[in-house]
Amino acid sequence: MYRFALRPRWIVTHAFIVVIAGLCALAGFWQLNRLADRRTHIASVLEKRSLPVASIADVLDDPDASVHRRVRAVGRYDTGREVVLIGRPNEGRPGNHVLTPLVIPGGRAVVVDRGWVPSEFDSPRDAGAIPPGGEVEVTGILLPSEGGGPLGNSKSGDSVARIHVEGLSQSLPYRTLPHYLALSTQDPDQAGEIPDPVTLAELGEGSHRIYAIQWFLFIVIGLVGYAAILRREARKKVTAHA
Repeated sequence: MYRFALRPRWIVTHAFIVVIAGLCALAGFWQLNRLADRRTHIASVLEKRSLPVASIADVLDDPDASVHRRVRAVGRYDTGREVVLIGRPNEGRPGNHVLTPLVIPGGRAVVVDRGWVPSEFDSPRDAGAIPPGGEVEVTGILLPSEGGGPLGNSKSGDSVARIHVEGLSQSLPYRTLPHYLALSTQDPDQAGEIPDPVTLAELGEGSHRIYAIQWFLFIVIGLVGYAAILRREARKKVTAHA
């Protein structure tokens, strides 16, 4: 009944189907590996954030080892060199974030994301988002720079599109940590109601599981469909010889 499937034309088709199924399987397992890596990363981040607050002086020599740690720093805000991070909504409200360098002892600085302001204000000072003057103690989570590229280097006046610390540091007269600080608390507190505290993005697993399921479903659908084609051809052969 299925002897026709041993002809060269059909053998080539079988091989093509097997190759396609194999590629789909590889893609599915690749997505599962990505999911495992993502889960490992999330676990590492949560573990670091659960550690006691560290002094920023302890991370100066090896800041990469302390990324995602909660840190404490004492210094003075350089409000003359703060910028607005555009396009950062907060609980569904369009707005921006305020990035202000905090100069710490030793002449170094860390870029502090002080929080959210409404988008209708052209500058943090117009919005009343003025930080406390003099010495201030801050705590927050040390986060990795958002990277370069066209958006990372995009800067217009006092606004940027990404927190690209290396790009920001080029206009600063002091050395800057390669990561930035998402502000949690500061003492003394700010005078006005804004900026609102920074809300960190949730550490989701992404769509890797769904993509993996889709790739494996493609295999099942393809094989079932191909089997149906073979069965239909076999019936045609039987009918033709009846």
